[in-house]
Amino acid sequence: GSLIENQYIKQNKPFPFKKNVIQRLSNSGLLWCLEARYSDNQQLAGMIAWGYDHQEATLLFYGTEQGSASAMPLQLMIWHSLLLLSKEGLHTADLEGSMLPNVEHQLRAWGGQWTPYLMVERTRWADVWRSLFVGR
Repeated sequence: GSLIENQYIKQNKPFPFKKNVIQRLSNSGLLWCLEARYSDNQQLAGMIAWGYDHQEATLLFYGTEQGSASAMPLQLMIWHSLLLLSKEGLHTADLEGSMLPNVEHQLRAWGGQWTPYLMVERTRWADVWRSLFVGR
């Protein structure tokens, strides 16, 4: 598997995207990737992938080589990605955050604020129906 897929395998989690979705994003020009290699240019140190529409970029996934105990490869990849994307017209970058405690602080270090995108509540359909069609 790829460096990214290995990160998910190591965490006992499924890869969050189907490969055909990644391929379609890539074919349509909406996937922007950066690889980081060690100085010998042979071994991959990390990879980062962004969904990108020429104004906004969303961090989709990333991975670093397993032997890297430091957060520096990820931080450097984010920094260089933002520099390169800004030269292409980037206005907004969404680092998406993480539910993983050992990763979340690395993304929050860029100054982001925790903002929930979606809230799911349990409700009774009768209440929803009543509020939509009958009124309260």
